[in-house]
Amino acid sequence: MLKFGRVIHDASFVLLDPCSAAEKLKTLSQLTRIALAPDFLRGRAAVVGRNKFRVHYQDQLSFWQAYHEIFMRQVYFFNSDKDAPVIFDCGANVGLATLYFKTMYPLSTIEAFEPDPLTFRILKENVEQNALEGVGLHQYALWDSEGELDFYVDKGSPGQLSMGVLPGRFGKRESRITVPATRLSRFLDGKVVDFLKIDVEGSEERLLCDLASAGSLERVRQLAVEYHHPPGRESSHLSRVLGMLERVGFDYEVYADLRPRGLRDHLHDVLIYARR
Repeated sequence: MLKFGRVIHDASFVLLDPCSAAEKLKTLSQLTRIALAPDFLRGRAAVVGRNKFRVHYQDQLSFWQAYHEIFMRQVYFFNSDKDAPVIFDCGANVGLATLYFKTMYPLSTIEAFEPDPLTFRILKENVEQNALEGVGLHQYALWDSEGELDFYVDKGSPGQLSMGVLPGRFGKRESRITVPATRLSRFLDGKVVDFLKIDVEGSEERLLCDLASAGSLERVRQLAVEYHHPPGRESSHLSRVLGMLERVGFDYEVYADLRPRGLRDHLHDVLIYARR
């Protein structure tokens, strides 16, 4: 029932999109095909976007959630005055956002970061099988220092979107691994970033602190960051994240879906769009 409701909601986004009627019909057909895919197809290739990119994935529910957010609701849409913008995809998972960016801007240069080794392998496969050019892949967690981090995954369902540095999200299924960590600022190295996408499941404040302290945040023109409230009793720091953006001259908007009462989390993640 929940998936059916999402399909109806996503269809409304497609119908309101300023594209041709033929393009809308193709997109609705693709949405229906992906939404109705049975569980046994997990791990097989799906076809996404108007470029018909083929995508392998591990967890079907995570794939569906990412697909409807990125391709149907287009949460990472941005306007650029360049044909070849520079884009950083932080928290790339299997690469759906990277494929979306290449759909919008085929000549773009993209740096994609994913720390989980199993998911990174599929990300690399998806980039290679779709013959994407101008995409750099980096198997790192993004932090405010170099080294290693504890990283929490669901051992029963690899590839979950919610895996990250925050413990306690998977209950008894949770497994801890160690992943390499690095500072994003060392990859900017004087570059102007046209769009910075951050969905790093709890590392966003540390990532932005690194960029701010290195003076790199001032070279970012637009960004979208998903802020994740920490589970348990740990304090949230949303105001600190917004304060960092304000200090370097960003205007921003904050979005959160209003869910039915029975589906609301105690602390709901929010999406922040910022631009100059």
